[in-house]
Parts: sequence; structure tokens; C-alpha cells
Amino acid sequence: PREMVGRIINIALGFLGVIALGLIIYAGFLWMTSNGEEDKISQAKKILVSASIGLAVILASWAIATFVISKLSGAISGNGGNNLCTNGQSSSCGCGGSMVCVGGSWGGCVGSDCSINPHQTSCDASPNPGCQMENNMCAPSDYCDSNCACKPKAGAGESCDADVSNATCDADNNMCAQYLSCDATTCTCFGPPVITDVSPLGGFCNENNNKACDTDSDCATSCNLDTPNGTANNFLTISGKNFGEYAAGQSQVVFMGNSLNGRNPSEINPVCVN
Repeated sequence: PREMVGRIINIALGFLGVIALGLIIYAGFLWMTSNGEEDKISQAKKILVSASIGLAVILASWAIATFVISKLSGAISGNGGNNLCTNGQSSSCGCGGSMVCVGGSWGGCVGSDCSINPHQTSCDASPNPGCQMENNMCAPSDYCDSNCACKPKAGAGESCDADVSNATCDADNNMCAQYLSCDATTCTCFGPPVITDVSPLGGFCNENNNKACDTDSDCATSCNLDTPNGTANNFLTISGKNFGEYAAGQSQVVFMGNSLNGRNPSEINPVCVN
């Protein structure tokens, strides 16, 4: 829209400039053909002065309009009307990413990976004025907030409202931890339980899962080092996300359709507290 307004103003002022120039030419013609008549000369002078003043006003209007549109364009693009960089120039940004200058302003941070830098605190994607948020500039356990600061992601049941200043729910999935989504009604993170690891893995003979082994030579057939050993009376540690707090009589694990009540880890080993 600002470019269209600029074109309209230029066309209008250009048209007025043509009229002013025409009046100046007409006044000159009138003066040259006056044959010394004072009335025609006086009329030509008045037209010439008025047209010159009008032309000066038009030129001043064009200069003011150009200045205002330039500053407005800079305010909208976020660079105050001044180039912050040279077109095509590239620069590094957070966590191995890079950004390219387009139209005098830095573009977003591309290719940033902060998984190797968990202490990254800023997620502003460019040096342009204002905050250009980029979640990839934060560690996987963090999200980028509206102030371009990396903050820890919310857990199950915690808030994921991106804007707490109003009464509506501004759900943001980026605010929720892995395997969680933001409920658009309650603005809290939710998700089903997810198993990420079972321990111990393997260490038993394929012909007899009660026989421990380290190598195939310990067994009649082969040693299984990859499959969780769920033989009777074996302890298994199941790790994951979104299990929720332990509740006696409610927490349970289902093995092939058969459910087993969960037990507080401290019952098994007092050192285990959660």
C-alpha cells in the first residue's frame, strides 16, 4: 500500500508540475506578444509569479511526501529508513545459522541448531530493530518467547498461553515439551504417555532367556543383546514422557493385555525418588 500511495502522490504532483510549467510558458508567451501593452504585461507578470510560487510549493510538497513515505517504509520494515546492511551480504547468527541481507535489512536466521548449545539465551534471528523470534535458535528443551528469550518448555498440565495479557487462549505448541501439544481450549500442555527406553536390553541366550550371556560363545545358538528381557521375576526400568505423578492403585503398566500395578520406585530402592 505505501508503494501505491507513493506512486499516486508522484503522479498527482507531476501533473500539477506540468500545469505550473504550462502557466509559466503561457505567461512568457503573453508577455512576448503584448506589444508593450501594460495590461498584458501586468497580467503576464501576475501569472508568472503565481505559477512560480505554485511550482515551488509543488516541489516542496514532493520533498516532504518523499521524506514521510521513506520514513514510514523504514518504520514498517523495521530499519528506520536506514540500510543496516548491503544487499547480498551474509553473516553468521546463533548456533551455526546464517542470515542474508535483503532490501537493506537482515533476513531470518537459517540453519540454526542449538541442540549442542543448551545455554543459548537469545533467539532474536536478526540485528534489525525489534524481536524476530526463531525457535530453532533455542535448545530443544526451550522455546522462544515474545521477547526473544529462550525459556524452558512447559510440561504436562502447564500453561502454553503465548499471551497472558488478555483473557483469550493464544495456544502455542512450541511452548510445550516433546510429545506434548497445546490444548486450544485450556491453554495447557497435554499428551499421551510415551515410552522412550526399556532397560536392561539383551544379555540373554535366544534358546533360553533365563541364561545370561555377553557373546554368542556363551550360548548354544546366539546371544541376544538388543531385546528387553521380560522373563518372569526380572526387573525392568521403563522410561519415557508424560507418565504423570505416581498414584497408588491407578498407575499401571500393560504387558500384552495384562496390566500390572505400578510401584513407587522408593519401595524397590530407597535411592530412587521419582
